[in-house]
Amino acid sequence: LALFLGTQPTGFTAARYCDTMSAAHIWAIMGAAALLLPACHFAPASRATRFALCGMAGLAALAILLWILPHCTQGAFGDLDPVVRQYWYANVREGLPVWQQDGRAAATFMAPLLVAMLGLGVLWRFGGRNKIQGLGTAAYFLFFGSILSALVFRTVSVATVFTIVPAAFCIVAAFHTYRKEPRLWVRLMLVLAVLLLMTSGLMANALYPAKSATAVAGAGQKDANHCASFASVQALSALPPSNIAAPFNLSPSILLTSQHMVLASSHHRNRAGMRDQIDLFRLPQDQAKRIIDRRAIDYIIACPQDGEMKRYKKQNPSGLWAQIESGKTPEWLEYQGKMGKGLMVWRVR
Repeated sequence: LALFLGTQPTGFTAARYCDTMSAAHIWAIMGAAALLLPACHFAPASRATRFALCGMAGLAALAILLWILPHCTQGAFGDLDPVVRQYWYANVREGLPVWQQDGRAAATFMAPLLVAMLGLGVLWRFGGRNKIQGLGTAAYFLFFGSILSALVFRTVSVATVFTIVPAAFCIVAAFHTYRKEPRLWVRLMLVLAVLLLMTSGLMANALYPAKSATAVAGAGQKDANHCASFASVQALSALPPSNIAAPFNLSPSILLTSQHMVLASSHHRNRAGMRDQIDLFRLPQDQAKRIIDRRAIDYIIACPQDGEMKRYKKQNPSGLWAQIESGKTPEWLEYQGKMGKGLMVWRVR
């Protein structure tokens, strides 16, 4: 509570979001604490009673949260504009399940979770409950953190933190067993287990089938020559300071390398800006022009190879970008040619 109030100047009146700690979450925590603190004080002996009290606290917290932020029933990004969700969030890989990730990344980041759970399972099976006494809470967070990571890949960073205690406990247990074990092959297996627990992510990355050197070199050269590359975007600094509409992935580089302003980037707190940018490219020319005038846009920048632009063309054939791609540029846009590694530039008349 002190940390929240110390970092939020407006306190409990601060903006409320589903995907980050806000006043609604603090009220929910306080509601759960109001039930759990007395329960901890009286410490009922019955396990069923303790579970019931914990369940009541959880339900109370959930009820308070959803009473204040009912749209959070749709998930952490439940308050996201539906159009922004469709065109942007649904295409952000880190927010998707593990089976939609790059194979190497999935193996590297999920391996520590699986190995830590496997280690706890081995201890439980061969060492008995006394070997993992006191690790119930850590195992609980690890198990459900792993499930959440599989469903929303970006949460794997938090779940990885949960592996520290179980993995350390397994390493200590393996070390003690190693010192007492007379058989060489068993001792070697224990050393391998310790190495696996400590470096499972690195091992998974190293063992994952590698691309050929030619493919890697080709991909690197392609990235360097891509019109959305950092080196390419730097060329836009030659334009006079302007207000620019560009694909989301270009905007951070534009802000970093020039004096320009951008309509939006992949930062969802700017909800209205993101919606206007998507509508600018996907809606017909007359509607796009109204957005451009309202937002005082000076230049439109595009990288035709960008996935975002390809989606606009495919899903909205009558939209502004699809029309530009087909050669039907409106008269209020003046083509300025290409800059950098192929960035296409239009000035708004």
